[in-house]
Amino acid sequence: VLDDGEVIALKVQRPDAKMQIERDLAILGFWARLLDHIRAVRMLSLPGAVQRFGEALRGQLDFRREAANNHRFHDNFADVDGVDVPRLVEDLCTDRVLAMEFVEGVALRKLMQDRTPLPSDEALAYARQLADALAYMHRSGVVHRDLKPENIIVSPGGAVTLIDFGITLDLHARRLTWSGLSSGFGTPDYMAPEQVTGGGGRPPRGAESLGGPPFAMFHGGP
Repeated sequence: VLDDGEVIALKVQRPDAKMQIERDLAILGFWARLLDHIRAVRMLSLPGAVQRFGEALRGQLDFRREAANNHRFHDNFADVDGVDVPRLVEDLCTDRVLAMEFVEGVALRKLMQDRTPLPSDEALAYARQLADALAYMHRSGVVHRDLKPENIIVSPGGAVTLIDFGITLDLHARRLTWSGLSSGFGTPDYMAPEQVTGGGGRPPRGAESLGGPPFAMFHGGP
């Protein structure tokens, strides 16, 4: 709670996050180089895949980049009914801390755990809002790439708020490292098939990933 009474939410990077990532990448790199000597495996180009995966993970450590995406989407979604993005408290944001307005509501995952499956009319209302949000993002050349129930907050009134823009792909930002992210980065259960197999996270795949949350709402998982 701030001095003016505003309630905020914090996303804080673990102190050992960078060290753990570098350690895990070193292990992955060792095995990738070792397996690359096997002819049948060489075609997978595992060392290159590990390198791209490492670039993606290191990019996630820079919260200022995520803050820039969050700020832009908050402004862009201001006129989109039923969909919101939390407002950042920019004075409190650093490269390891994101401070944002506290959003009243619960994660869609929690709703699904309490009531499985969700009533069809309720699930359909959330799905429509998500579809509108993705359509707006894709028209702007942006793909969320990690649209899962944990990243969808539902307000008491039924409005949807999107969070976690750490691996968002900006198709226009050619000079940013987002264009070099691992094409398979995301949450496998909620990624489009082409994204899982390395086809990338561009708008057609982002649209296909929309099917994940509604399926989970109607059928109760994963």
